[in-house]
Amino acid sequence: MPRGDAGPTGPMLRILATSDLHMHLLGWDYPADRNAEGVGLFGLADQIEALRSDATATILVDNGDFLQGTLLGDWHVTEWRRGIARAHPMITAMDALGYDAITLGNHEFDYGLDYLGAVCETAEIPIVSANLHGPNGVAPPLASVRPWIVIDRSIEDEQGTPIPLRIGVFGVMPPQTMDWNRRTMHGQAEVSGIVETAAKTVTELRDAGADLVIALSHSGIAEPNDPTSGENASLCLADVAGIDAIVAGHTHRVFPGPDHQGVSGTDSRAGLLAGTPAVMPGRWGSHLGQIDLALRHRGPEGWSVTGQDVCVHQPPATGRETSGNRALPQDALTAHEHTRAWGAHPVGHSEAALHSYFAPVHSGAACDLMAQAQLWGLMQHVDDPELRALPVLSAVSPFRSGGRAGPSGYVDIPAGPLSRAAAAMLFPFPNELRGMVIDGAGLRDWLDHASTQFTQISSGAGDRPLLTNDWMAHNFDVVFGLKYSIDLTAPPRPNAGQGRSRITDIRHGNRPVTDNCRFLLVTNEYRANGGGGFPGCTPQAVVAEPKITAQEALEGFLAARGPYRPNGSGSVFDFAPVHDANAILATGPGAARHLGAHGAPHLEPLGHGADGFDRYRMSLA
Repeated sequence: MPRGDAGPTGPMLRILATSDLHMHLLGWDYPADRNAEGVGLFGLADQIEALRSDATATILVDNGDFLQGTLLGDWHVTEWRRGIARAHPMITAMDALGYDAITLGNHEFDYGLDYLGAVCETAEIPIVSANLHGPNGVAPPLASVRPWIVIDRSIEDEQGTPIPLRIGVFGVMPPQTMDWNRRTMHGQAEVSGIVETAAKTVTELRDAGADLVIALSHSGIAEPNDPTSGENASLCLADVAGIDAIVAGHTHRVFPGPDHQGVSGTDSRAGLLAGTPAVMPGRWGSHLGQIDLALRHRGPEGWSVTGQDVCVHQPPATGRETSGNRALPQDALTAHEHTRAWGAHPVGHSEAALHSYFAPVHSGAACDLMAQAQLWGLMQHVDDPELRALPVLSAVSPFRSGGRAGPSGYVDIPAGPLSRAAAAMLFPFPNELRGMVIDGAGLRDWLDHASTQFTQISSGAGDRPLLTNDWMAHNFDVVFGLKYSIDLTAPPRPNAGQGRSRITDIRHGNRPVTDNCRFLLVTNEYRANGGGGFPGCTPQAVVAEPKITAQEALEGFLAARGPYRPNGSGSVFDFAPVHDANAILATGPGAARHLGAHGAPHLEPLGHGADGFDRYRMSLA
């Protein structure tokens, strides 16, 4: 379909979009049991209504990852597994808001295909996923999920005559979903490549009479030569002929805007990917995406796009909790109250405050508890004497530690009783534990990969940011059972074994770790199946697969061992000295309450930034 100059005039289709809601329905922080400012689907309700009112025609779509992410989702799946049938609160809310289509993201599969199928069957909204197939590409694994739909609208032309407009909508997700959710999908489903699926699907939609084609791409934005482009393929998708607009997501970023500035093929001001209008509306309901397509009817040739305007809306953080209350279904409110009570249930006790404000510079008590719980959980299910004879290590990430989660996205649990909600803050994903045998060389590669989250800081550099702009806390593994140093003067290694290692002086106990040392390493299934791109992580490397999640291991560990006490051995890692250089750590405002904690490095407060993060200076000399 031809495109004209930017700027809608005349008849218009307005596309409104959300993505990566992750069960943030009401904007509620369940561990803290209080409002969570700036997030929540229903905080967008008033904006959705207002934007619908002044458009010729609208559709409202969601781009996936709506089913998992808060305690509300964990509560609902627990009730379902107990045989209690309840309306799904997110589906109920989307029905009430009048969504026209939703697609599946990778996290929809975290709870298993049976649960996902049960939820999808209750939805009145069409659910589309074009690259989800049954084994060997045969029958779809979820009967209620279609590859695409055509939505009918009517638009008046310049003379006021109503003319039908047929809008084709399809969805795609990363093919890596098969790896990340191997336990729940292997042998039951397959996910094909995004671009090849799109080309086939566009043809099918045009043959079905679609005037416009909109792609719901649960996939990020990366250049074709980027190693993650298979997962983040929305820019490549824009080159597929016949797609008129793209809703992107998965990476929790915002487009248009500065998040993708400098990526070739993108126009971060106008919201174009390879010339195609595209929007990425953040995460957790933080933003609402909008694409306006100006249309002209050309008689027998159908509709053409003559212009476009793309933007994202971010409603004020405060006051959002009342948005849409008049339309809020009672089922959703009831589920919310049940979740609050369920999350308040005590599962243990900690004698230390658990937080992640300084996780990039000090392993801390929160990660120590997580590591001990993982190790305990795995060893309850390892009987092989050869495996039990190996020294055991535990790899954990500080999942909630800033970055894309923002200045409020940190663990902050006071000493005292630990609730179920607090446990879910430490382990926010329902991943089972996995055991892998790894040698010293593999450990060095693993830790090198984790250290790519840090910038390079040379001698004499003065003040430099410690964390890269792409800091992802869930990819910063700390391996407990070791002691090691990270040399920030070395550049990040692009691939395992290439260039100088950043990891120095690895020790297990008092002994140096050599390349041929062997260990049993406990991690989670996402990591073991290749999530995060850590070297050596393949299903074939797994030697233990206990049917226990990290959350369950934490609760079991606390029940078996009693109150948690920090081991007092200091941080697992430190930084090799760098002459005349300082690392500047950006962290949440709550960090100020925990300065001077036992064993933590000395940090000099530098004040509060416009982005909401506080800055601290750490000397590397």
